[in-house]
Amino acid sequence: MSRLQQLWNVPGPRSDLERATHVCLTLWCHHLADLDPHVVDMSVFDRRDAVREPTTTLTRVIDDEVTWQLGNHPDAVTMITDDDPTPTVGELVAQIAFYTVLLETWRPVHGHPISEDFLALGHLYDSVITGLNTGHARQHRRHATGTPPIARPARIRLIATDKGPAVITW
Repeated sequence: MSRLQQLWNVPGPRSDLERATHVCLTLWCHHLADLDPHVVDMSVFDRRDAVREPTTTLTRVIDDEVTWQLGNHPDAVTMITDDDPTPTVGELVAQIAFYTVLLETWRPVHGHPISEDFLALGHLYDSVITGLNTGHARQHRRHATGTPPIARPARIRLIATDKGPAVITW
């Protein structure tokens, strides 16, 4: 996870996968920009529903990029049901981006109420990425996103609309 967070702090050219993760972080930065850094309000978790559509697009693009990085073949994935609580790589990245923005924004006086959740999420992400990189694990893909081989992933960009941030693909 530290590699992911370092990536977000480095300017310059990115692969499409790196760019997609950066767009995910940017979405949360814009969506949570109005948070009061001195007031820890757990209702902020309810805000995720307001950006569900762009987040779903982002997670799918990230998952598609991972599929391509792993060779875009059926043997590299494990299909999971759409309601399975097991997160995909894209879903993990979106959650990490959300928590990263919260941790950077909120400045509680006595510890942080979400730090343990963030660390657990980080350990899960590290475990998944290590398993994928070493070949000891297969990528989780939801049935709704399809079985490899899949079409080349679309590039994405974050735009502002009158209804809030939106993700477009091309």
